[in-house]
Amino acid sequence: MSATAPTLDICRASDGVGIAYSRAGAGTPLIKTASWVNHQQHDWTSPVFGDILHRLADRHELIWYDQRGAGLSERAVTDLSFEALTRDLEAVVDATGHKSVSLLGISQGAALAIDFAARHPERVDRLVLWGGFARGRNRRGDHTDIAFADAFVNLLREGWGADHPAFRRMFSSLFLPEASDEQVRWWIEMQRVSTTPETAAKLCVTVNDIDVSNALGSVHAPTLLIHSARDAVVPLSEACYVAARINDARLSVIESANHLVLPQEPAWGAALNEVERFLSLSK
Repeated sequence: MSATAPTLDICRASDGVGIAYSRAGAGTPLIKTASWVNHQQHDWTSPVFGDILHRLADRHELIWYDQRGAGLSERAVTDLSFEALTRDLEAVVDATGHKSVSLLGISQGAALAIDFAARHPERVDRLVLWGGFARGRNRRGDHTDIAFADAFVNLLREGWGADHPAFRRMFSSLFLPEASDEQVRWWIEMQRVSTTPETAAKLCVTVNDIDVSNALGSVHAPTLLIHSARDAVVPLSEACYVAARINDARLSVIESANHLVLPQEPAWGAALNEVERFLSLSK
């Protein structure tokens, strides 16, 4: 584990929204773009992805942040569009003071990383897209996906952050089917403290409508995609779609059913080793 405790700061997006971000470690700068469930006071000790943060902070200056409406970032916001979320990332990159950085995009954070890399190629050294996608559920042309997306948004409004057995089973079986009881409990508690049910639902609508497929051909940074073979949240076919459309991209498929591979899985160490090797290469 990294001996460097994270430091917390606030920056402002171009529309004035306050964005909380943390730094830990030293080395080449690596920014983890915002994903759905984040909270700066809990990420570092998370049994789900805390170990990933520690591991990466051992070799990099790791920066991560809470998106608007969530965590320690400004909660009372009305604009939760994808364009607004891109402003959050731009503000954090600017706040670091680095001319260029590498980006780690997990789940919908991959679309943010793709968008930024396409619009600011001179500011991105390397891209790691983990469990990511370019097209949300409503943009893949699958009517089953669209129906599921609508039902899931309604479920979020009712069950977000609630320790209800049925919701826990549904949520964990979809996102983290191989998680321990402790990890599932943490995931549900993180929902409760990270944002409100209504904001979670609004963010989910935004995520479902994401489409950065037109930006893929404009990404020039070397790109590594990590994707679980049996991911039920983002199908492997979507990772293949992205990899085929970024010029310098490589897809590594890991043996897991979890949307984000967990520390107790054999694939966890191999995946992190691959990420670290990739990030250590010169551009």
